[in-house]
Amino acid sequence: MVKRKMSNFGVKRDEHYTWPQPTRDPADAMTIAPHWRTAPINPSAKARRS
Repeated sequence: MVKRKMSNFGVKRDEHYTWPQPTRDPADAMTIAPHWRTAPINPSAKARRS
C-alpha cells in the first residue's frame, strides 16, 4: 500500500481560469480617507483602557 497526498480542495474548473479583471484604473478605484476618518469612533473608550 502506498500513501498518497490528498487535498480537501476541489479541482479548479475552466470557468475559474479566466477570472474577470478590474475594468477601472487603480488610481481611479482608490480614495485616500482624511485623517479624521481613520481615528477611533469613540475616543473616550481609548481613555478607559489605560
